[in-house]
Amino acid sequence: MHGCENCGLFVAPGKGCYWFKKKLAPEEIAASNDCNYFIEISYEEGVPLTPHQHSLFKQQDLNSKNMQIPK
Repeated sequence: MHGCENCGLFVAPGKGCYWFKKKLAPEEIAASNDCNYFIEISYEEGVPLTPHQHSLFKQQDLNSKNMQIPK
């Protein structure tokens, strides 16, 4: 299930979004199932990657989508 709590960009202690660099209101968290910047939490050796590392992956993903040439 999507949502802030399941996103790699979610900063749990401050209940904020690393991508938008802001603290999220409970209403925003509740309505977060359709966020365009959602990224599954990735693990390395059983340890979740940091929000910063996830943001690098997401930026790479967005850049690759912008580089595609339409057919």
